[in-house]
Amino acid sequence: MYEIYTGEVLDSSSVYRQAYPINAQAVLAIWMKNNRPYIVTDKGEIQEFNGAGFSPIAYFPIRFDGKTLSGVQSGNIQGANRSRPIHPRGVKVHEDSVYININLESEQNDYTVNSKAHSGVWEYNYVTGQLTHRFAFAHTDESFGSSSSAFAYPLLIVDNQYTFLMAGAANQTATTTDNVFMTTSATPQGYFVTKEIQTGTVEAAYESIYHKAKTMADGESIVSQYRTSKRDTVYGTLNWIDETTATTTDDFATVQDGELIRVSHGYAGGDYANITSITKSTNTYTIKVDRSIGATGETSYVFSDNFLRVADTYTQEDGEVKRHGGFGTNPWCQFMVIMKGDIEYRQFISKDNSKKEL
Repeated sequence: MYEIYTGEVLDSSSVYRQAYPINAQAVLAIWMKNNRPYIVTDKGEIQEFNGAGFSPIAYFPIRFDGKTLSGVQSGNIQGANRSRPIHPRGVKVHEDSVYININLESEQNDYTVNSKAHSGVWEYNYVTGQLTHRFAFAHTDESFGSSSSAFAYPLLIVDNQYTFLMAGAANQTATTTDNVFMTTSATPQGYFVTKEIQTGTVEAAYESIYHKAKTMADGESIVSQYRTSKRDTVYGTLNWIDETTATTTDDFATVQDGELIRVSHGYAGGDYANITSITKSTNTYTIKVDRSIGATGETSYVFSDNFLRVADTYTQEDGEVKRHGGFGTNPWCQFMVIMKGDIEYRQFISKDNSKKEL
């Protein structure tokens, strides 16, 4: 980053007063808050100017992945504003937060850099220091918000009775369509993933997990998924035969019955289902799932990273707390909590049998 004074030139060129290292190749966005500049770098860092230089204050989930975002590859920086991860007008400060409309698509394919990185509007709150994915873009009524976008456009904070914000994005499908999005009162669906929770001993068994939430309204629910081993994320294109059956010619050899698949983009973007059966004939896999998320003739772009569903669902009848058990003997476990509805989630607790406490 270079510091210049407006209007100060030498031989028709701007004069650079100071140079500040940012440990990155490109600056995706810059804005001011309380007369202090902030930037987002192509490595996924939000940096704050402290008077002597720039230092990181928050990280997008791409920071330690080592992959490059689409539109800012070395030697191939895109000229069109919409083709870079953040549009020049894609950042707005509002009260104690800054909102960033960012496309986290990888340069390698149409998916995001990793399964934790979702395109859409992110919020960094200056008081809490938290960076949160706040809004995804639902391109159709069947979508809960795509992870990947083709393009990112400007962002406008409205904050009235009709919508909190308006933002532009293009869907990542065979036919790209530019859209303007607004916040709605439709039933939301989202999730969080815990860290890898280590047991006290290698022979310990996870006895149970507990969810604590305000008693849910009718139709709201919390579904739990877990994994006790890791493998590389599998990506693929599903062509739907009916609501629960699809085919793909992508390599799903390591994907097993029971695994969770999440829709990155395409039909039912942001939705999920677990596989009930997977079979192969020649080079084509036929996949059946437990939820009706497909439609005949439609295409979904999905990924799987070997989470398995916990059998029972936390619903209104369970009240303020729900226990799940039966995760086997494992040195570690990781959980995904999928929430549908306006849920006031309070606490997640896990317990293994190596010690009495939670």
